[in-house]
Amino acid sequence: MNINAETKHAIHVASFFCWLILFEVICGTIPLFSQTQSRYVSTSSLIDRYGYFGTFILYVIRVASLLVLPQCIFNMLGLVLFNGFREKVRLKAAPLLAPLVCFRVVTRGDYPELVKQNVNYNMTKCREVGMENFFFEVVTDKAICLPSKPRLREVIVPSAYRTKSGAQFKSRALQYCLEDGINILQDDDWIVHLDEETLLTNNSICGILNFCEDGKHQFGQGIITYANGDIVNWITTLSDSFRVADDMGKLRFQFRFFHKPLFGWKGSFVVTQVGAERNVSFDHGREGSIAEDCFFSMIAFRDGYTFDFIEGAVLCSCYQIALISGFTKINQLLNFMIFFCIIINFSGEMLEKSPFTFWDFLQQRKRWLQGIFLTVHAKQIPTKNKILLGLSFYAWASMPVTTLQMYLFHAFPLPPCFIFDFLVAFVAAVNLYMYIYGVLKSFSHKYRHSPVRLCLYMIGALLTIPFNICIENIAVIWGMLGNKNGFYVVKKDERMISIL
Repeated sequence: MNINAETKHAIHVASFFCWLILFEVICGTIPLFSQTQSRYVSTSSLIDRYGYFGTFILYVIRVASLLVLPQCIFNMLGLVLFNGFREKVRLKAAPLLAPLVCFRVVTRGDYPELVKQNVNYNMTKCREVGMENFFFEVVTDKAICLPSKPRLREVIVPSAYRTKSGAQFKSRALQYCLEDGINILQDDDWIVHLDEETLLTNNSICGILNFCEDGKHQFGQGIITYANGDIVNWITTLSDSFRVADDMGKLRFQFRFFHKPLFGWKGSFVVTQVGAERNVSFDHGREGSIAEDCFFSMIAFRDGYTFDFIEGAVLCSCYQIALISGFTKINQLLNFMIFFCIIINFSGEMLEKSPFTFWDFLQQRKRWLQGIFLTVHAKQIPTKNKILLGLSFYAWASMPVTTLQMYLFHAFPLPPCFIFDFLVAFVAAVNLYMYIYGVLKSFSHKYRHSPVRLCLYMIGALLTIPFNICIENIAVIWGMLGNKNGFYVVKKDERMISIL
């Protein structure tokens, strides 16, 4: 079925709003039956039944569930206002006229073969698009002996190197590249930051070139998908489908509409102008070293730099174990959603892999939480620049409490409040839809000729929600109570083994 991008987007928007209305009806916030109200107690009996303290706690927990509301609004607007179904990014100018672009990969050097393979793949992709003015720079703590090539540079960070503020981990390596005598770039050149497992696509390269040639904004970011090649861990990959929708929603809206990192940004598929990056720097002490990407964006926001969203996306791949798992429970899906899903085809993202193990998945989330905690509470960043990031963080940090609402809502009912109940249901509906949307984006290459497989992917994503909730809650408790100065690096290199 050949349907253009505008029609696909219209179907998506209609499906989204139908789902929102349906979910509100299911939750009873749009009452269709008189008995919907029977589970509530009257306002006058609240104090008698729960006491002053109990009533106060119940309302605090209920209000805490709306801390994530701004994020959900941004996600909804990003998914609705911007067409995410255009399949090809067109170059606005000839690649030969593009400014110098440095693709910078930072690694510890633990997986040299992975780095060599992916750098070679990415260089080939750049040539396919017609790029001439580019080179790759691999920044590593350990020598990985890259082959000698004209457009390839290996930078080894000396073990004795220290920044002025004591930056650590990836921040330290990134700052070393900016030092006089090490940096070989001019202020009007561009840097594309990639993780060692990230793979470029033709569309992502075109998006990068368009962004650099436009030159209106100093910083940009695009989309990354995680379900490429053989799936290493189905549960973590399906759980990460939410992150893909988050890129298409919140990230896209904040950069396209406000041109500011109101909720921060991620550390891969980041494009920066050299002069601006050197001015902002990565030298922000230990507190700026855990989530260096988020901290960097807040400092740039504080200093008045502008951001934009980059069309196209990148991939991430590694040597991998193909762990094939299935789901034994299959639930019915709405027919209009199935039709909508079958006709969608995405392209133009960068590719990455989700964590291979549950332990890595947990450690990754814990580090993110701790890094954002340090960013939100950093004195260098004015409060006005981190209000929305702070709300997002506290919504995350309060997950163990708000998760209790699944029990408290029924065990300790409160009087109905239409606006409040409507917003709580809205938050839940948007988050559920984002799992589905993320699956469509991540697995489009796998379900294109198999509607049954598509349904299994969507059901699988929904079935991972309890797992995701458990992992996030453990990460919150561990992250808030544990040491906040560690930097866990997830495992990225596995030998190719097929387990059928």
